[in-house]
Amino acid sequence: MQRKFWWSALALFSAGCVSAWGFGVYWDHHSTLKEAQHQLESRALLLEQHAGRAFEAGDTLLQGVVEIAAGVSLSDPAAAEALFSQLNRLKGDSPQISSAWVMDADGVTIAESWTHPPATQGSFSHRQYFQAHLAGERGLHIGPLAVGGSSGRPRFTLSRGLFDQTGGFLGVAAAGVFSEYFSELYSRAGPGSGARLSLTRRDGAVLAEWPPDAPDEAGDVLMAERVLPEYPIRIRVSRPQSKVLAPWRMRSALTGSVALAAIAAFAALTALGLRTAHQERQSRRQLVDANERLEERVEDRTAALGLAHTRLKSLLATAGAGSFVWQLPDGEVHGDAGMAKLFELPSDEVARSPSEIYLSRIHPEDRPDVEAKVAALLAGETRYDDEYRVILPDGRVRWCIARGTVDQNRLFSGAVFEVTELKNAEARAAENEARLQLVADSAPALISYVDRDGRYGFVNRAYEKWFGVPRSEIVGRHISEVLGEKAFCTVGPRVEAALRGESVNFDAEVPYESGGIRHVEAEFVPSRGVDGSTDGFFGFVTDVTQRKRDEAALLEASARTQALAAERIAVLGQLSEGVIVTDDSGKIVFVNEAAARIHGTSIVDIPPEEFSRNYSLFTLDGFPYPSDELPLARAVLKKETITDDHWLIRRPDGQEVVAIGSARPVYTDDGRFIGGVLTLRDDTARRAAEEALAASERQLNAVLNNTRMAVFMMDERQHCSYMNAAAEKLTGYRFEETQGRPLHDVVHHTYPDGRPFPIEECAIDRAFPENHQTEGEEVFVHKDGHFYPVAYTASPIHDAAARAIGTIIELRDIRVEKENAERLQLLIGELNHRVKNTLATVQSIAQQALRGQDVPARVREAIVSRLIALSRSHDLLTRQEWGNADLRDIIRQALQPFGMADARAGRFVLDGGSIMLRPKAALALAMAFHELATNAVKYGALSNDGGRVLLGWQQNDGNLHLTWQETGGPPVKEPSNKGFGSRLIERGLAYELDGDVILKYEPDGLRYEIVFPLKTTTEEVST
Repeated sequence: MQRKFWWSALALFSAGCVSAWGFGVYWDHHSTLKEAQHQLESRALLLEQHAGRAFEAGDTLLQGVVEIAAGVSLSDPAAAEALFSQLNRLKGDSPQISSAWVMDADGVTIAESWTHPPATQGSFSHRQYFQAHLAGERGLHIGPLAVGGSSGRPRFTLSRGLFDQTGGFLGVAAAGVFSEYFSELYSRAGPGSGARLSLTRRDGAVLAEWPPDAPDEAGDVLMAERVLPEYPIRIRVSRPQSKVLAPWRMRSALTGSVALAAIAAFAALTALGLRTAHQERQSRRQLVDANERLEERVEDRTAALGLAHTRLKSLLATAGAGSFVWQLPDGEVHGDAGMAKLFELPSDEVARSPSEIYLSRIHPEDRPDVEAKVAALLAGETRYDDEYRVILPDGRVRWCIARGTVDQNRLFSGAVFEVTELKNAEARAAENEARLQLVADSAPALISYVDRDGRYGFVNRAYEKWFGVPRSEIVGRHISEVLGEKAFCTVGPRVEAALRGESVNFDAEVPYESGGIRHVEAEFVPSRGVDGSTDGFFGFVTDVTQRKRDEAALLEASARTQALAAERIAVLGQLSEGVIVTDDSGKIVFVNEAAARIHGTSIVDIPPEEFSRNYSLFTLDGFPYPSDELPLARAVLKKETITDDHWLIRRPDGQEVVAIGSARPVYTDDGRFIGGVLTLRDDTARRAAEEALAASERQLNAVLNNTRMAVFMMDERQHCSYMNAAAEKLTGYRFEETQGRPLHDVVHHTYPDGRPFPIEECAIDRAFPENHQTEGEEVFVHKDGHFYPVAYTASPIHDAAARAIGTIIELRDIRVEKENAERLQLLIGELNHRVKNTLATVQSIAQQALRGQDVPARVREAIVSRLIALSRSHDLLTRQEWGNADLRDIIRQALQPFGMADARAGRFVLDGGSIMLRPKAALALAMAFHELATNAVKYGALSNDGGRVLLGWQQNDGNLHLTWQETGGPPVKEPSNKGFGSRLIERGLAYELDGDVILKYEPDGLRYEIVFPLKTTTEEVST
């Protein structure tokens, strides 16, 4: 029984040790990775903020340059000097900026930060960032990493394009950023051994990294990545898990060894308990030996723990933290190199020094709290956690977090971490929040934030005045509880729309439960979370009750005054012409709507010397119009009357208007001068039309006088109003001789046989009265009396209302064409005659030569039938004058000898539309149809009484697909030997037509397919 008890105890103890060790290893592994990931994310966040400020500084520099360049001419030396001053000042405020420069639209440097005038010569329009802005990119452009031409240091370029108001490209403002600026920052911000930090564009191009030229990371990697929301920049911080888990592996091995030692010790105790009583002395001796071995192992493990502690301190130093051991009883502190770096103390002092050295560096405001917590440790507290500031010798302040524990020997061990950047970020956020609160509280309007549940999350001080309760009693309550049911009935639908993500603006009278009835103007702006969903809205409500009352009173008071002038102003305002009136001093007192529309603005109460500047008036040559020479100024100052003067108006939107106007002085009945009046109208369209018409006439004359086509224009009376140089050359008449006369009476009055040609029979003259285009051929009479043929096109000329107002006639001399056509027709006729004679001769010779008894009948029949088929095809093409022939006609002509036109016509089925084929294809297909029909009569579907031939074709993608299918004939099998006919339709036709041929001897009947490209008649002639 005792033996079972001891073995059970040993098993339970071993299981407990192994379980505790396994859980501890797992939890330590999880905590280590989580802490490392958190550290990476913290570093990435800080680097993101730092990079954001750096890029913001560079972008601010470029935007300042863009603002300066927006209103000046880049070719102006004064503008270049102003740009140099801006570049030099902003570059000095930004250490990360290597240099800055501005280029014009040709890529030539006009200003740079290091010298004025710029020393850089030549055009740099080939640069990548310049081409990007030239292509229309308007935002901040971040260029790739490159080596600076003068500094030899790696840098990348930030740039912005310069554009005018119309979007025209003016140039580029650019700044270089040293890559090493970020690399040095990253070298100081490394989160531990093996860490890798990089700054890249969103397309993956590296701008800066640390360590430089680091090899690609292998294995599992912890990673934190941040993307700058305002710029296309990505920050990545990574660290291999192998480096992160190295301390964990050491601790796991150490605790495992301790667990094994404990199990071994308990096993030894179990063995001792099982000894019999007579071996008690020996058992005690063995227990003593076991205890000694256990002590030795504990000493070994203690040494291992010391080594682990040393390595832990090394890791803390790598992470930029410091560790210490404080002997509380005597106040002596043992610090490491990290502590010396954090407190900026000599390493020999920090290794072993009194605590007062450290306490003296703590900020006076934080020292009482630190001393109180140290006193608590002296009183028995075992844990320490504090946050304080350290004042460095140069006056800088460093924020630190210290954590530690006190063991039973009163040794206070801990570590110190710097959190200065984090505290600075928190301070800036708090400062911004305080400023926002101050601005909101200073506003007279209601400003609030309502969450997605309709409850107030923030209200400004105005809510306290409106509703008479502290804001603390409003925040957290539903909007309907604060406003009251009546007010919520008015506001509720707008609240629901804002919570759906809609921007809401409204103007209404709202009966507030605690604030009375108020006329308000309100705007609800949705607030969106990271995932894009609406998580609430911002409300801006302004009480305009008093303003509405004042407006109503003002309207009532001014209504009486306006009624008096309404009639006169209405009359002037309704005029289509612009009217501007001045008083006796020359100041403008009235501008009607037409005048305001022409100028693009309406400015009153200005004296004559301000007319030109305020209304942007220029001469037609583009120079500023002197104010004292303007028509209205002359009417007022010199009492002159000016009629139909022109000037140029440049509107605020940049559009230029040509105005025409008249001005005169105005007198009362008794002759007293009371002012001046200017009437004007927009003359831009008319002048533009005149200029366009003149330009169009010049272009038309240039075209018509350089074309070889004779062109005439006739007016509505059919009298000649224009003829070009080619027309004069064709007819022999000058334009002066035909102007104002009917063209028919000049060149078309007589038939070639001498008969008079009445104008009623003239087809050219019908285009105007019948209002449609006519074309054809006629015979004209030259000035010297000879006749000549022409091809004509006569088209009516229409006005804007589609009425015929004249005729345009185009003529072309076709004498040479007629002669060539007659000569060609004679040659073709002669050639057809000779070919027919040649074929007849060949047939006669073949018949004579094949009459002998030694020539087989099938050979004689094959040769003669093929010659006859060729002759029939030639006859068909001759009738078509060797033009394109219809496929149906080719088939009927080739199959006529086989019964296509008599009682056997029903045995041929044709399926296909009309397709015109060139002569070459027509001859080749005619021979093929003849061979196929001959074989069908001998062996195939036409050799019995029930067989049929199905012939189908279709056009697809420029190709003709033709099929010959025999059915109902005797069974078919492929012949062992193929004769000339088979080779003709299978290989010769494919070569002749540049197509693909398929010949199948199917059991139901022969199937023949050919696919070849269709070509136009023009292509055939050129071939």
